Amino acid sequence: MNDQLDARDVVQNPDFMLYRMDVDRAELHFLQVTKDTFLKSTYLDNRIQHTRERLVALPVDEVIRAYGHIQASQAPIQFIFHISFCCSTLLARALQSPGKTLVIREPWIFFQMSSVKSRMQASGEWNQKGQSLTDLMLTLLNKTYADGESILIKPTNLANNLIDDVMNALPASRGILLYTDLRDFLISNLKKTDDTKQKIPWLASEAATLVNYKNDFPDIIPAQLPHLRAAAVFWHAQMLHFLQLLASWPQRLRVLDARKLLKEPAVKLECASNWLQLGLDYEHFVQVINGDIWNTNAKDPRYEYGLEFRERENRVIIDEFGTQIEETMAWAADLLKAKPVSGIEQQTTQL
Repeated sequence: MNDQLDARDVVQNPDFMLYRMDVDRAELHFLQVTKDTFLKSTYLDNRIQHTRERLVALPVDEVIRAYGHIQASQAPIQFIFHISFCCSTLLARALQSPGKTLVIREPWIFFQMSSVKSRMQASGEWNQKGQSLTDLMLTLLNKTYADGESILIKPTNLANNLIDDVMNALPASRGILLYTDLRDFLISNLKKTDDTKQKIPWLASEAATLVNYKNDFPDIIPAQLPHLRAAAVFWHAQMLHFLQLLASWPQRLRVLDARKLLKEPAVKLECASNWLQLGLDYEHFVQVINGDIWNTNAKDPRYEYGLEFRERENRVIIDEFGTQIEETMAWAADLLKAKPVSGIEQQTTQL
């Protein structure tokens, strides 16, 4: 229910976050949130927390008319794109600084828009409508609580099919492509729940479509692979996609290796802040890595999870699954020989 809310109030008020879009009904749905929603919710998708549990539905046309009558925010929007299982939530939390950066972690609208794109591409509609839908989404997410605050969005990796559209829509925006190596990716996969592991073949299939993987590997059907081989294809396809993106946007994207982030956190966080023009300095990040953000579980801060804990956890996984990991690495070696991804480590693209 709208409770007589003026569309202009919803459009410009950061307490109403664009949450989802009903394309068939031409409606936009805004969820009433608070500052704590952005600070404390791990994700702003269907797992969102700390909201006022109020959803406002407005016709798209009404929103567009309302936007024409207000002072539009000019806050810069920057991005963290990632391959999953590579410390992206930790990075996003570490770059969060109220008054300087408003971090939007995995907003539901991005996941939904990626699905809309896939559907519209199949019907041939995306070329005609896609850019305007992307522009509308980004415009309505551009709301802050403080003057001079930057917006940093970390979309789900399932929305990586939108990266080109986002770069086209925001010529001044920059992004980080966060990744890790195959071995660490496999280890992280093995830590996940059975429910997550069962999704990996499907996720690999989705990633493979972005790079026409079947053209190079016609005998590989990701959906039919066992868990770790599917995870290897999932990683490889996403890395190939990142290489394509770097070739398309060499002046606006930089890559960051999660292993280097964990090894030199304050240095790499400052590099990330400088690249994204967030205005956070080295001394700020020294405080971050000595505080709760860097030493608790990024997805559930109630639990401790520092570097030593992570390394101990990894050793347990290697002791139990070392043989399977090495077998998968050997199997994936042929994929990497046919389609290498080592170019991502070039100094000109690294943070």
